[in-house]
Amino acid sequence: MTKRIVQFHKDVIISSGGSRELIKCVVKHTDNLRSQVAKNSCMTLQVIYSELPTKDLDSCIDVVLSSLLKKSTDTNHFVSEQAEKALVMVCHACNESKLFASLQAQPGKSALLKQKICVCYGNLISKLGPRIGSFRECVSLVRACVLMLSEGA
Repeated sequence: MTKRIVQFHKDVIISSGGSRELIKCVVKHTDNLRSQVAKNSCMTLQVIYSELPTKDLDSCIDVVLSSLLKKSTDTNHFVSEQAEKALVMVCHACNESKLFASLQAQPGKSALLKQKICVCYGNLISKLGPRIGSFRECVSLVRACVLMLSEGA
């Protein structure tokens, strides 16, 4: 239902300023043990980040990114594929600096989680495109990518 509200009545959410609370409620359901509920929450996050304005979404990027990264490493492919799609949408919808800061803050312990973080770095780089030279954290981004490439796994 939340997905439909965002798709067809986004002006209500924008005017009420409730996007932050909405995102927190949806993120809470990504950890649900029922795979259908977790998958639907990932799909809802994907729709939220494709429909709502960036300025309303940037404040929740840390919570959303950590939850989606965790779900994208799930052994259930049903959920992990949808979480990966939502990650791509989040990476393309958010402010580049805030996305990079959030990626830097992610604790990458497992090889699979590091792989998903690398995918997010790749999406960030593709979003920046030719503007990468003027990106404020360009040196840090290159350094982070090189460190990821030097990983044994």
